[in-house]
Amino acid sequence: MAAAFLARAGMRVCVLEANHQPGGLMAGIWRKGFYFDVGDQSFENGNIVFPLLQQLGIYNERDYLRAWYRFKAPNLDSLITGPADLPNAFAGAFPDDAAGTHAFFDALHHDLHAIEPLLRNDHNPWLHHGLASDIATARFVAHAAVNAPRLWRLMHTRGSAVASQYFSAGSTALDFFQRMGYRHMNTFVWLGFMRSWWHDYWYPVGGLQAMHDRLAARTEALGAAIFYKRAVTRILTAPADGHGQRLRISGVETTKGDVIHAEHVIYTGDMKALYHRLLPDHRYLRYWSEPILRGSLSEALTSVYLGVNIPPAVIRSCLQTHHTFYFPHFDIHHPHEVNDADLHARAWIEISTATIDPQNESLA
Repeated sequence: MAAAFLARAGMRVCVLEANHQPGGLMAGIWRKGFYFDVGDQSFENGNIVFPLLQQLGIYNERDYLRAWYRFKAPNLDSLITGPADLPNAFAGAFPDDAAGTHAFFDALHHDLHAIEPLLRNDHNPWLHHGLASDIATARFVAHAAVNAPRLWRLMHTRGSAVASQYFSAGSTALDFFQRMGYRHMNTFVWLGFMRSWWHDYWYPVGGLQAMHDRLAARTEALGAAIFYKRAVTRILTAPADGHGQRLRISGVETTKGDVIHAEHVIYTGDMKALYHRLLPDHRYLRYWSEPILRGSLSEALTSVYLGVNIPPAVIRSCLQTHHTFYFPHFDIHHPHEVNDADLHARAWIEISTATIDPQNESLA
């Protein structure tokens, strides 16, 4: 995406992709006649992805399907289609905490309603040009400033801590909501998930790889060069001053021995690899590198890809939707308990069936 816009602006752009195709962690693969999305299974538009594709001339609404989610757990089975679905479903699953469940989600809905205007078209400078873009920026900044205390709270409180205000101590409901989601997930991310479940998950016709192939083709058409199987092994630097106190980027080196000189580099790989292997050990960089290298794994996921000889209608009748969150019980493991012997027995599962046969017939 960055390369496409830089090339469109007249820059000389070179894209180095470690894989044999574009897409990275959102790519797709074919195995034994079956197509699989190997990373993300759908994506949020956020009123930014589609507008950017539109500006590049490669957006067609018929290329994207609305992706839906379903929650399945003991005493709970809900297709998420609107704001009332989750609170009603969880209130039914936790009858002793029904009032707390509704109060918890009401608080989240109230916060989401307050910050929702930040995603409106008239607050999005990417959708406008010139003076209109400046006005949209001003509106965004003004609304963010008015809601600054709320945004600070949402970014610096965990969803699990918010849940403790509404559920009785030691209850199954509180234990579940404190374990659910990403490790250390803040309340802002909670709101993002809920908004996306209700309004904003999408799936490209033909699979996620089809979207990336279109973007790569447009990037090359705009004049950028893309080289595949070119993993970067080193980011080259040079002194930015006569004393060597600061560094500047001077280019990159690849696994094939290419040395490419450049004034600017956009890196989208692993952050730890960047500071551990690609950049030099320099005191100017240690302020950034030391906390990153000390950081622990945030989330451990296991993926299984199944190609099944089952008619699409049967899969539809069983799963009902594109994505299903399945909780065999509410005693799910904490995301950081990677050494737990019962890890997989206590884990929740996401079942995704956005494409179901080699012709990419959708479950929509």
